[in-house]
Amino acid sequence: MNTVFRTIGLPLTLCGLLFGISLSGCDDRNAPDSDITTIDMGEQVSNPFTTWLMDSIQKPYNIEYIYRTEPREIDHSYMLTPVKLDKSMMLAKAFKYVWLEAYDQVADISFTQANVPRIIMPIGSPAYEDNGTYTLGTAEGGLKVTFYAANLFDPASPTDMNRLFFHTMHHEFGHILHSAKAYDVRYVEISKTDYDQNTWQNRLESASAQMGFITPYAGSNSEEDFTELAANYITMSTERLNEVLRMAGENGADGRRKLEEKMVIMKDYMLTAWGIDMDELHADVQNRTANVSKMKLILDPWQEMLRAAEKNGARATLPPLKAGINNLLDVDRAAKAFYLQKELLQAPAIEYTTDQAVHASNLKGYHNPNCQRILQLFDSEAYARIQKISEEGH
Repeated sequence: MNTVFRTIGLPLTLCGLLFGISLSGCDDRNAPDSDITTIDMGEQVSNPFTTWLMDSIQKPYNIEYIYRTEPREIDHSYMLTPVKLDKSMMLAKAFKYVWLEAYDQVADISFTQANVPRIIMPIGSPAYEDNGTYTLGTAEGGLKVTFYAANLFDPASPTDMNRLFFHTMHHEFGHILHSAKAYDVRYVEISKTDYDQNTWQNRLESASAQMGFITPYAGSNSEEDFTELAANYITMSTERLNEVLRMAGENGADGRRKLEEKMVIMKDYMLTAWGIDMDELHADVQNRTANVSKMKLILDPWQEMLRAAEKNGARATLPPLKAGINNLLDVDRAAKAFYLQKELLQAPAIEYTTDQAVHASNLKGYHNPNCQRILQLFDSEAYARIQKISEEGH
């Protein structure tokens, strides 16, 4: 399963760049592996943060939170930026509070322990596709969930936290739940003639709502429709949900009727199959999301690790990686710059795709001229730093 976004030319202030997004979703893979009971963490480096992870996440929930970018765990079909240490720390605290503890509160901790994925891994950048979209989350067989774009985590923006992270958490969890217990087949019948796996990304949000979909990606297939509806019902504000219903049409309009029928089936499924009142979960998650900005997301004992990371550069936050990645410095900037140039300046596309440019920078010491051109144009400071590292280390 993966969660993707499509550029549509609207501002996204979180990134500090004027390129926009439209939410979409994922591909279901395997059912949860019921034979997995414990996670073998192997030999671990002990530090204040890993101690907190052990006591707060691994022991109570049997979840391994891979806080550093591990080459053996990443999807090598994408060119990815490692997660920054401070962002990984903040996301771990928010993940526990907004996701795990919300289900503890509304359902029961035994429900959370039994159904959560066993591995959580943040990645720094989105996973860029060559069709103008980028992936924000993947779930593998109910076992492992990967969150991309972790370096964009901003606790001061509840809307963007929901859109980029918490929505992804609940979306992927929805796939795990419906893989374990099927939802009512009546749900599939409501929009069965309107699903389109190939062109959903071309639909505007308003057009999708008028067809009975909570987001454009919900129109790709019935499973994404269901998980998109559940995740957005949890993470959207009441005002935003009502706005989507208004876009769907007046009372009795076909799109609104379909959307409301789906909501009834989805809420009934969550209550009867899992004992979760979706209205209660919605209220709890909204409250928790608003509280994240007030939380101390980086504890005092972790500060020494961050000071060491700042002193030593990227090496302090990453395990040993292949040449060209060990000193990776915000290569996602190059990808964003590519889209900025293409979308806002309407310049001809550079010969290499974004992924190819990032690939070249990862594996060839940043010597590829197209990648250097992007960085030179849009981030001269990063370009100079990369050149210096390339001359010293490669």
